[in-house]
Amino acid sequence: MWYDDEIIVGDKVVCKTEKYIPNSVKDKDDFEFDDYFDEHYEYPQITVQMLKMGDLYWYISTTFLNGWINYVKIISAFMITRYKKYVDNVKEADEFNKEKEFHHTDIGKELEDDVLILAKDEYNENTYWFFWSDRDCSDSAIGRFQTKDSEKDVKKFFGDYCNKLSRELSVDYGADKAYDALKLDVKKFKGWIKL
Repeated sequence: MWYDDEIIVGDKVVCKTEKYIPNSVKDKDDFEFDDYFDEHYEYPQITVQMLKMGDLYWYISTTFLNGWINYVKIISAFMITRYKKYVDNVKEADEFNKEKEFHHTDIGKELEDDVLILAKDEYNENTYWFFWSDRDCSDSAIGRFQTKDSEKDVKKFFGDYCNKLSRELSVDYGADKAYDALKLDVKKFKGWIKL
């Protein structure tokens, strides 16, 4: 049974949610635990319904991003200067972009500042994914959108966005001047990726 739960402040509804009340087990002999679930979906294709098209979700745990990044094709990535000094970020980005032997990418161990990623959906045409992996692991972002713009244009807009963010945040977080974002080689994202 489904029912709505409303949170009302004054005379205004500020939040409306749906809750699921499972049916009780009537015949315990034929019951299996997964009978509590109405539907079973194979991850990840159908679960993208969890993230509404065109919405950007902020203050998401980085571990949540890890569940999605491995099911898309990364087409552009940048590290912005926010928490670390620009000279340190340049060294880390250069090291990341070098040819190296490893089986899986662990961004948290290789890069110590925020990483922004643009990816294409492999199942839906003209669909893109955005990931912002924040180094403090709690206020990352994820979203997906569709557009008729060319991939070249989407990548350009993304690069412009990353540069603008890096210039703003580097100064906001104490840098002596504004710094552009550092491009990361998408071919270096290998194996099982962990943000």
